[in-house]
Amino acid sequence: MLKFNKPSRLANLSGLPEQNILVQLTKEADKNPNRAVDVSWPIAGSKTEVYTLSCQIVMQKGLIGKPQSATGPRVPEWTLFTETLADPKSITPPAPPVTIWRHTTGDLELLLNLIASEVQGHQKHNDKPITGESIFQNVSTGEFARPSSAQNFPQEPISKALSTGDHQTFGQVTLAGDLSNVDLPSVFQSVNLCKMTGKLNLYHKTVQAEAYFTDGTLVHATAQHAVSGSPLPLSPDQILLELLTWETGTFRFQPGWPATTITIRRRLESFLLEGATLTDYIKSLDNQGFSEQSSLSIVRANEGTLDEALKKGIPVELQLQRDIYSKISNNTPIADLIEDLPKSIWAPIVFNLLNLQLVTISGAKDSVQAIEQIELDLGLAEQASLQLGRPESGVMHFPMFVYFLQKEAARYRKSKLPFSMALFDITCATPSQMDQLVITVGDAFKDHKQPYDILANFETPYTREFALLLPYKAPAASYLFIDNLVVTLRAMGFFAHGNITFGVASFPSDATDVHQLASAASTAKKRAHTKGKHLATFSGVELEPWEELHQKGDSAIASENLEMASDIWLTALTEAESFEESDPRLIVTLDRLSSIYLIQRKFDMAEPLLKLSLDLKNMSGMELEMITTLDQIGRCYYEQEKYLESEQSMLRSADLCSNLYGPEHESLGNVYHNLATVYHVQNRLAEALQAYQSAVSIKRKVLGREHPEVVQLTENYAKLLRRQNHPSNTTSEDMFITGRWKQLRFDPTAVNPSGQRQQ
Repeated sequence: MLKFNKPSRLANLSGLPEQNILVQLTKEADKNPNRAVDVSWPIAGSKTEVYTLSCQIVMQKGLIGKPQSATGPRVPEWTLFTETLADPKSITPPAPPVTIWRHTTGDLELLLNLIASEVQGHQKHNDKPITGESIFQNVSTGEFARPSSAQNFPQEPISKALSTGDHQTFGQVTLAGDLSNVDLPSVFQSVNLCKMTGKLNLYHKTVQAEAYFTDGTLVHATAQHAVSGSPLPLSPDQILLELLTWETGTFRFQPGWPATTITIRRRLESFLLEGATLTDYIKSLDNQGFSEQSSLSIVRANEGTLDEALKKGIPVELQLQRDIYSKISNNTPIADLIEDLPKSIWAPIVFNLLNLQLVTISGAKDSVQAIEQIELDLGLAEQASLQLGRPESGVMHFPMFVYFLQKEAARYRKSKLPFSMALFDITCATPSQMDQLVITVGDAFKDHKQPYDILANFETPYTREFALLLPYKAPAASYLFIDNLVVTLRAMGFFAHGNITFGVASFPSDATDVHQLASAASTAKKRAHTKGKHLATFSGVELEPWEELHQKGDSAIASENLEMASDIWLTALTEAESFEESDPRLIVTLDRLSSIYLIQRKFDMAEPLLKLSLDLKNMSGMELEMITTLDQIGRCYYEQEKYLESEQSMLRSADLCSNLYGPEHESLGNVYHNLATVYHVQNRLAEALQAYQSAVSIKRKVLGREHPEVVQLTENYAKLLRRQNHPSNTTSEDMFITGRWKQLRFDPTAVNPSGQRQQ
């Protein structure tokens, strides 16, 4: 005989449920994941209808909409519906329930506001307000509950900024948002109120931090440089106070990550109070024109009266104040005074010194307009660079590579910004083709490199090979860079004539001096040869089984079998769902699969993958890669006729491209060209003209007036001018002005299988 899991019910309410009711629903549902738990309360103005909120624990879905595994993470799924109570005196069955919405979230604040929004929206159409008069008195099986206390729900609750219910995120994220929209103390309080267990990931500039909670109690905190991974020299308490001063950045909460240690003993409330005081000090300093790039100068130098003066300020350890004061002379940079000190120590001290008029802010810069400009001959640098290596391939001589490698290691000791080194060799059956293959690698490298990246010979007594020096690239970024370089070489036909094998190591994660770094890169390259792969890292992120799918997927793309390629990369995406967000293989998977969908014109399927890839690149500081991804997202929106969204994505891409490459880079011209396309199709002719003008100006300088692209673009611009002056004379010939999306020059993923660039 079949048995049905009938929902269990909590005691009926006489008004809106409060947070403790939602917590109780969650706990009851968690006891039996196959059974829902319901609670009901009356609909205003009705004697027979009620709202019912149902909670059931379900498996967390993964990136592609499937449960991650049978034993994966579980989350509450909430259903709000209306139902009519059965009349015990009538033989007519009640009407079936009507579902209002279904939502999967662990954010109880969000849920409360969704419920309130629905009830208040319904209440506007009724004369009678919700009262304590319970319709459950007519139901013999019902129980009375105490009337809920009146609640005034805000129009824009904090949970609107916290919730990720309306968009897809990676892993087990239940809260996420931007610190420019919601303050961090409110985030901490939300986690505390909901008694959540997990870690809160926070990202601000070049710092990544984690705060661990157990049943809503803050128990541990860590922080490290986001790029190098080296920990900040701060205690967990100091880290938390540092976090509470952040006003920009992003956060994500991941449940199910218990802390392995307990280092925080203080109550959250005490941190919030101290953090608020610290924030007040910092805001006061800001109002006085202070910044961490400022300098300080002594006003009074009488050491005999220093202690007496300091005692008049806010209470701070006297010796610490003396130590910082003793380092100040004239125009002493703040950075030299506060190096490795947390804000909780230096901010109150600097606040005291300024407010007690012991020091003053100095060293203000003259305006750029007031300084006599000195013109530098930049051509001299270009000529000098030709002497550093082989001009035809751009390969630097080995001694200069060693020189720059040592400089990069020295820079790390001050900046703590990582860098990577790759060793690679090229093999071919015909030795006479070697020089041309090296030139091909140099051309591909130029398409991807930043101005400070270096390609060089690498010569030792044992071997002759080549090397890459990649400043500011941690293991994830360096892996992605070389993987994209291999994709470009494949599109250029390199592998029809030769083969290339890379080994990559990063500083300081794989080595702590340049000798160890070279050895680690060499070891990784040997492993790549042993396994028959193009790329291996010393840390081993490319190991099976994902790498096998990677190679099969790329082979399918190269053979133009896109259906097979998409199936393989979908499988790789399922495999990648278990990776950490910082794992470069996740970005590679998302980019490959989205590039296939772009070629197949499946823009609705490419869009969510590209958005997730953009988020991950943003967290890893991969600004160069973000330009291309933003452009591809803009194209997806454009092809789906979401023109406003496309415009926003393209403007962000243009801003990043301009900041990284300057105002005259060819790819910035392509971004403006695509932006003009977006404006043109909306008939926003004035804005389209401005974007076309920017594109024409850049491409004329970069490519020359006679270049076919410049000629075509100039003709499009002229036709748009004529159309603006004579709109009635628009012909079908003008339609191609809004033609195909322009591919960015450094784009490693949007590869046309036929090998032809888009025009």
